[in-house]
Amino acid sequence: MELTKSKLAQIQERGSLRPGSFATRWLPWLLVAFFTCIYFGRTLLRAAGKPFWYDELCTLYLARLPTLADAWAAQLHGIDYNPPFFHLIHRAARAFFGDGPIALRLPEIVSFWIFSICLFRFVAKRAGYAAGWIAMALPMLTGAYYYATEARAYALILGFLGLALVCWQELQEDPNRWGWRIAFAVSLAAAYFNHSYAVLLAVPFGLAEAWRTLRTREFRWREWITLFVPGAVAAASYVPLLHSYRTVLAPSGYATQHAVKAAEIPEFYSFVLAPCWFIVAIAVVVYIVKIRRSAMPEDGKAAAPPYQEIAVAVGLAAFPVLGITLAFVMRGPLFLRYLLPGAAGCVLLVAYGCIYRRAAKYVAIFVGILVFGHFLQTFRLSRKGVSEFMSGENSSQMTFTRHMSDPLEPYALVRSSAAKTLPLAIRSFTEFLYFVYYAPDLKYRLYPVSMNTTEQVYILNKAFREWGHVDFNREQPIEQFVADHQDFALYGTKSDFYLVQDIFKHSGAEITSFQWGDAGHFLMTVHVPAR
Repeated sequence: MELTKSKLAQIQERGSLRPGSFATRWLPWLLVAFFTCIYFGRTLLRAAGKPFWYDELCTLYLARLPTLADAWAAQLHGIDYNPPFFHLIHRAARAFFGDGPIALRLPEIVSFWIFSICLFRFVAKRAGYAAGWIAMALPMLTGAYYYATEARAYALILGFLGLALVCWQELQEDPNRWGWRIAFAVSLAAAYFNHSYAVLLAVPFGLAEAWRTLRTREFRWREWITLFVPGAVAAASYVPLLHSYRTVLAPSGYATQHAVKAAEIPEFYSFVLAPCWFIVAIAVVVYIVKIRRSAMPEDGKAAAPPYQEIAVAVGLAAFPVLGITLAFVMRGPLFLRYLLPGAAGCVLLVAYGCIYRRAAKYVAIFVGILVFGHFLQTFRLSRKGVSEFMSGENSSQMTFTRHMSDPLEPYALVRSSAAKTLPLAIRSFTEFLYFVYYAPDLKYRLYPVSMNTTEQVYILNKAFREWGHVDFNREQPIEQFVADHQDFALYGTKSDFYLVQDIFKHSGAEITSFQWGDAGHFLMTVHVPAR
């Protein structure tokens, strides 16, 4: 039995509930309030127990520079390549809240919450409150949730994407509402000005508009202008950053080390959906049942979302393909976190898959139990002073501490007796900046070393010292460092040991002690005989 027009309108407006009922009036607010308590309770605990890693320290040191002009100059010398609006947000946040582990990440924490609330609004309007709850809570169970506690642009992009979705949905119902049109354009522009890959967000909305044009034979020029003008404006800020990247960092082989790989497409979906694969499986089963039982009673299902909204969800789910294509064309580096808007599309498709009210309620309850269970686990670990991030940062494999009170726990070798008084050479730029921040007592014995002056580690350390105003010893090629020091310690990985072997042989250096650490690093002490 098909839905009547009046019933369809009632379902879309009231989430399949009777007008004027208690549930219609208060249920969405109760769901949002419950989610807000769980979200901030867990996320703030996670943020408090997670040390800053290299990329976040880039954000912090740029936010500490005296002026925006100083920060922009530091960016153009290789420290960071996010558009300036991202750093403006963090400068403002630091001015109001400081630069502690929660304060610096507060823009991302709030943005991920906004993203989740907007997904609830976007889905509940079409498929009911149960499906809306799934869309709101499910991001906390995906791999994307990791970036809610990282002071980088990825959660900010999701927050502005959520706002853009809500504005766009309202604009589809009445294209003459200029307030929503302006808000949609501003939301997209804000996302574009946080990260260059965010400009691809225009594609899913463009796909939906193209689909509508094909169905109605009506070309709406205002929609295309609203969609692409913000991207054209944002692209102007990318030009100097792209030029700087190609002249400063690209010659070091950075793009080659992080080149585009087609295998990253399935890797992204695995990263995002692996924590909640069983919920995805349930949604698929529910959707299959929906197709096979399309003649259910009218009160058994919510209204199907418009084709344009499905097109946006599919376009967002295909974001990894778009991102990899752009990286290939521009010959730029690519990390999975650049593709995070794809998680929004996956979440929307899962929520829309639970279109039957009864099935959606069961899935929603299951999702709620999981979210609450994760909150309890985080609370229990924080009471014990144990961090949730023992596996380390996703892209760099940088190891995090197991105990919140000791950020240097995985790097005990740098405080060992073998290196207490000796100059300590560090090969990794990610760990070197970490030690400078978390071990200030060692800072003046730490020396950043590289194989040559064109290596990435040399370029980045020089940029931080000269343009980021971070105080540490001058960076040197390892050959020069060995020539200047008769006794020293070297901290690095197994590959670093093989790299420096020839230099040691050429200088006659002798390894006097050698230790392996828990984080897969070694510490050796070296003596160079007087020549």
